Amino acid sequence: MSVAAVAAALGLGVLVARPGARSVVDSASARAPSGSTGARAPLTSGSTTGVQKVAVAGATTGVKPASIAGATPPATGTKTAPRAVAGPPSKCPAKPKTFSVLLDAVRPLKQGSKLNFSYDVCGLDQNSPLSTDITVSRTNQPRFRGKTNPVTLHVLDVAATNRFRRRRQIDITSLPPGQYAIDVIITDRQNRQQTARREFEILEKK
Repeated sequence: MSVAAVAAALGLGVLVARPGARSVVDSASARAPSGSTGARAPLTSGSTTGVQKVAVAGATTGVKPASIAGATPPATGTKTAPRAVAGPPSKCPAKPKTFSVLLDAVRPLKQGSKLNFSYDVCGLDQNSPLSTDITVSRTNQPRFRGKTNPVTLHVLDVAATNRFRRRRQIDITSLPPGQYAIDVIITDRQNRQQTARREFEILEKK
């Protein structure tokens, strides 16, 4: 009796090489009917372990997938909003009791320059609306020459606190040399007005 027959009688499986086949097949699995749940997967050619490794589509193996070339990794932290930058210190009283406006002195300017100026608004409620009207006018109008028209600027604003400072610029490049004044008028939501005035000179170009 052959070895295969003895093994079959005892219910043992042996590996049998079929003529012309490139793979080694378990004799017990060869006898199992089609669709049997106990069928074993065939061994791959050249296998030395007797156990075939089967890759299951979509199976989770616990191994992290390789990173995709050019992919952007997810952010690991949350972005925080930038901190607010404090404005320049105000020249108003620490606890202003009345509504007022303070205007810094203006230095002489050369003809063709723009005027930068700073002022403080004191005594208004925080977040209250206001308007600012700036006027630059000539104080020594020539008698026998054409009149110099003033330059104006209107700005809508909101009170940052009850004492805040503003820095602005007005284009006076068209004004000829001479003596001038800048007036800053602040109007609050109750139509109250406060005015500050500074005189300065526009120098002739050399």
